[in-house]
Amino acid sequence: MLESARSSSMAPARGLVARLLRHDMSRAFGASMLVSIGARVLQVLMAALLGRQLGPAGLGVFTVATSAALLVGEIAAQGWPMLMSRHIPFLTKSGEWSELRGLLRMANVMVAIGSLLASAALYGVGWWVHSSDTTYSAGLSLAALLAPTVAFSRLRRQQYAALHKPIPALLIDEASAPLGLIVVAATVGLASAFSGILIYTLAWAAAVIAGSIAFRRIWPGELGAAEPGGSFATWWSTATGGLLATVSRMAMTKVDVLMLAPLISFHDAGIYGAALRITYILTFPQVVLTTVLTPRLSACYWAADYAKLRRTFLAGLGIAAATCIPFAVLLILSPVGLIQLVFGRSFVNDSALLLYLTFGQMTVSLTMPFTSLLLMTGREWIVGVLYSVLLAAMIAGNFVLIPTYGYFGPAYTNLVASVLLFLVQAALTYRLVAGNGR
Repeated sequence: MLESARSSSMAPARGLVARLLRHDMSRAFGASMLVSIGARVLQVLMAALLGRQLGPAGLGVFTVATSAALLVGEIAAQGWPMLMSRHIPFLTKSGEWSELRGLLRMANVMVAIGSLLASAALYGVGWWVHSSDTTYSAGLSLAALLAPTVAFSRLRRQQYAALHKPIPALLIDEASAPLGLIVVAATVGLASAFSGILIYTLAWAAAVIAGSIAFRRIWPGELGAAEPGGSFATWWSTATGGLLATVSRMAMTKVDVLMLAPLISFHDAGIYGAALRITYILTFPQVVLTTVLTPRLSACYWAADYAKLRRTFLAGLGIAAATCIPFAVLLILSPVGLIQLVFGRSFVNDSALLLYLTFGQMTVSLTMPFTSLLLMTGREWIVGVLYSVLLAAMIAGNFVLIPTYGYFGPAYTNLVASVLLFLVQAALTYRLVAGNGR
């Protein structure tokens, strides 16, 4: 009798797991997950090698420079990568080759122009701060070289993902740069953080070029024969709304490191960056999930298939929880010396810092499916304003807390902002899902 009751109580949970495993998105997610696991292992190994060879200050310089490049590269892309996930699935299915060719061509042109302007601006900032901080200046100058690669990598990633080819997207955008740097660091070593940034840039740029050539070869012949069409004004308006959301979201993950270095030191930025790298284990499944989930949500919404939209979103949310929470528990129960074990004895063993970052990153991971749904259903301006307001609050909070609490300051602001973001987006998504796309 007791056994029967227990089996009955477990039936809903087993049914949920069975539905998740049967969902076509789960199969795509599983294949991509293996690639992403390898990419995240490479990223942590890269950071560990940098930390052991260059120490906390060297890792701090590398982290600040690459964070600046990632943020500026996202700005340079101007929101056009989001258009790929939103429009390519519908245009390919309906055979609107003229508009699709126009969209692809204009995306390349706009990202190229944005990359030149954004890199020039970042180099100008580096030159402006040269007299007060030569290390920061050199790091920003090298970041200006990396930013165009980041912009085109983001564009290619979303183009591949929109064609339901997430594996090459992940290889280009996540695995190529750390792999190149690891090979050099492990064989000949690194003389400085600046040489590491340069090698990282060259490896990533080579992967983006190869991926761009391969991308042109997978399109059907109808696309090459079509005359470019479409409405630039419509694309630009949508991309601009998406830009506000994607840049603010990226800035929320980078502003802590970028503010720690000038307000305290590169050493503290390195300690914080090392702990943050360890928590990446929480977000890598959701990064893969977003790559797989986003084009599917777009296709469901624009086909007005709201029942399938709900099922797809709920499957994504279930996968996010199932892949995030166990890793969070693992980090919470991890040994106190985890940071020092991975990065070396020169790094501080601060388990409290790792704990705050773990809770923050877990909340961010659970938020990603909500963001994908809102962006793919025409609510990019709402998401953009929400992220912008929280970003402004984080920056203000960091200015107040960092001088007093050191690297704990951004950990506090990050956690509070992540929780608020989750609650607001969950409320917005509930109204959307419950209201048949309205």
